[in-house]
Amino acid sequence: MDNELMDWDFAIKLNNACVHTPCTLCGETWQPPIGPIAVYQDDPVCDSCAFEYAPQLLLMVKRADIREMPAVVARDFLLEAKLTDEECKRIVNENWKGGDC
Repeated sequence: MDNELMDWDFAIKLNNACVHTPCTLCGETWQPPIGPIAVYQDDPVCDSCAFEYAPQLLLMVKRADIREMPAVVARDFLLEAKLTDEECKRIVNENWKGGDC
């Protein structure tokens, strides 16, 4: 896999299909949940890869998914809080058992 993943190629997309699909980064087959998911270049990314490569994005996905806050508000919260990747990983670990959410 390419070690130079571009941050701006990660995004949040609303998934409305209940199908098994390969993760675009690791190739493992997984079933994305209905609702917000992380994508890389518009293709689904499993939670484990999102945790590894885009922890801030995964935190936004998880917060939006449990309806704590809309994704836009979650984004603004993260930008204002200036959370580092490590801080986001810690929050995800404490609340959603790491990348295996």
